[in-house]
Amino acid sequence: LSVSVSGDDAAAVYGLDGKKQLTAPAGIIVAAIHPKMEPTASHPLHFTLRITGAKYLPLVVPITIDADQKSQTIKLPILNLAVNTPGVSAPASTTATTVNGVVSTTTTLTTAPAAGSVATTSISLPAGTQLQDANGNAIAASSVVVSANNFAPSQAITLFPGGSLASSNVLVNGTVTSAVLMPAGFTNIDMTAGGTAVKKFNTPIDVTMTLDPNFKDPNTGNVISDGSVLGIYSYSLETCQWKVEQNCTGSNVGGKLTLTFQTSHLT
Repeated sequence: LSVSVSGDDAAAVYGLDGKKQLTAPAGIIVAAIHPKMEPTASHPLHFTLRITGAKYLPLVVPITIDADQKSQTIKLPILNLAVNTPGVSAPASTTATTVNGVVSTTTTLTTAPAAGSVATTSISLPAGTQLQDANGNAIAASSVVVSANNFAPSQAITLFPGGSLASSNVLVNGTVTSAVLMPAGFTNIDMTAGGTAVKKFNTPIDVTMTLDPNFKDPNTGNVISDGSVLGIYSYSLETCQWKVEQNCTGSNVGGKLTLTFQTSHLT
């Protein structure tokens, strides 16, 4: 595993060997704070750990150290894509032909449900969609690789993005607030074209998620059903920020509760 540190106070973070590069021998990361840059009551330290590795789903976690914290231990589960994990679908992937980064024919990818779960995710790239990078620049590639993993919250909640259901970095209508998220389902979608990560589209793509049938709406206490309205959130790996994208009404499709929505970006 490789470890990198970013964020406002990344300069304060060192390994116990006094070097800036952190390592993860046996999956354990030990970090220390420079003695001249310790947190104070008025300035807690904020930084982000990014953990990556071959066949691992990247893990990006925000860390806060307050003045009264002499030490802390944080358990950070990371998904090994080569191992069957309860509540996580096997990696699904497909390749679509593009002409100068424009999708030639409508392409759909659907994850298989994990054992004991009905949760799935389906992504549809309409023909004519222009693939773009994070800055909105067209990607002139001849193909795009679409991949996805679906997570059943009842079995895989420890793999929730950011490492915690609670977040102080949730963007709601342009305002950052704190919230505790209660997912009925979550998914990871990646696209790469010509070695460049696809982050935007000139026209929206379609995403359909089949949800946990036993999930209870935290506002009503009732099990979700046909007509239930749920929020769609995205998580940025760059800023560790959740964003409320839209509300979506669930519908019963073949006896399963699904949400279908459109998005013009990936995070």
